[in-house]
Amino acid sequence: MDENGGIVYGFNPRAPIDLAPVPDLKRASRKAAEFMRDLQQIHKDTEQRLHSVTTRYKQAADRKRRVVEFKVGDFVYAVLTKDRFPEGEFNKLKARKIRPMEVIEKINPNAYRLKLSSHVRTAGVFNV
Repeated sequence: MDENGGIVYGFNPRAPIDLAPVPDLKRASRKAAEFMRDLQQIHKDTEQRLHSVTTRYKQAADRKRRVVEFKVGDFVYAVLTKDRFPEGEFNKLKARKIRPMEVIEKINPNAYRLKLSSHVRTAGVFNV
């Protein structure tokens, strides 16, 4: 250590910022600690409220929901929405329900692959 600060500071400072006092991080102010406790409590309350509201919405939606599952070989009607038509081919007067189509694969309880006729130019996977 040289005489420029090694004796006073216990190390040789490289820049003036090294001489700035370092706050004691172990001691937090009482207001800061109280603020953090309040903020954590608000987060817990909000999480609990969101969970309870989500549960209520799910129960209300499940009352109206009906489970419909089809087997391979069943015939179902498919309803084409506007986004299922190729670009420039949608016409609001065009038939959107297509004749009964055969289910050829059950992908999951909500999605099925249908055997579409050649004039239907869209993907063959439909959600129930």
